[in-house]
Amino acid sequence: MNIEEEAILLANVIDEMDYFQILLIDYHSHSDEIHRAYQNTAKSFHPDHFLFHENQQLKEAVYCIAKLITEAYTVLRDDNKRKLYINRILSDERNQWLRFRDEEPEIERSQRLSNQQKIAKTELGKQSYNNAVTALEAKNFKKAKQHILSALLYEKNNAVFLQLLNEIENVLNKK
Repeated sequence: MNIEEEAILLANVIDEMDYFQILLIDYHSHSDEIHRAYQNTAKSFHPDHFLFHENQQLKEAVYCIAKLITEAYTVLRDDNKRKLYINRILSDERNQWLRFRDEEPEIERSQRLSNQQKIAKTELGKQSYNNAVTALEAKNFKKAKQHILSALLYEKNNAVFLQLLNEIENVLNKK
């Protein structure tokens, strides 16, 4: 089978494939394997290779494939996104999550908010903790540390707050 036939066949099934299948790697691949797979796959299906090809359907198929290859690499190279993506595609709602979205499902969001309500004992501790979580979601670790330290002013021995502070400090120390 030549690359043109392969591209047309792949374009017909790629919407049902997860990112690991697109890059031809397994769920346990490390970042260097992901990078190599991306380079090989992207090179094979780069739209410039088909720029002067007469078949418009092939050009469109290759463009869609290249776009999804890049999307797959963008998600899988990020450790946090990769873990979240794996959890989602291994769930019962696999087809809903084949394409990564940063948003969380409404059920997960309401459960997370419910759990946050149970974590804190005081209203100010709860507020500070929620602010820390929001800062973490924005990857603003310094701000998250400030908020969790504020939460600890109201609830000194809160194990969840202390654990989160420890995790934030580990991230900050690595930078």
